[in-house]
Amino acid sequence: MNAVPAWPWVRCGGCRLRWLVVAALLAMVGCQGHGNITGTVNVVGTGKPLKKGTITFVSEGGHAVVTSGISDGKYEIKNFPTGPATVGIKSVEFPKASSTGKPPQPTYLTDPKYEDPQTSGLTYDVQNGDQSKDFDVPPAPKK
Repeated sequence: MNAVPAWPWVRCGGCRLRWLVVAALLAMVGCQGHGNITGTVNVVGTGKPLKKGTITFVSEGGHAVVTSGISDGKYEIKNFPTGPATVGIKSVEFPKASSTGKPPQPTYLTDPKYEDPQTSGLTYDVQNGDQSKDFDVPPAPKK
């Protein structure tokens, strides 16, 4: 008499068991939460929001990098993985071409040290779901 396994998914040389394990592993990988972050970037000492620029979030380990525009101080980062993130903020103005033929030099509106997420010192711990985080950055140093 042939024995029938108590669990039918075990038969077929473990084929179904392997697919079950693969499906479980894929589900665990997809279980990491994601957050949507909105906020305002303000310029220290002015009491005003940053008119334009970019904000970049980098996940721990650098696996996710998301850059979003800043308009009238507002930004939005969507679907970012939960966990610690470093943040960079940049605002540069490019003047129109000059009549001298020299390429126009960009003008930083924020301190350039905040441009690189790895060295800016700005961090945020992204949670699952919708959240708000405001940042304050100093203006560019006077020349």
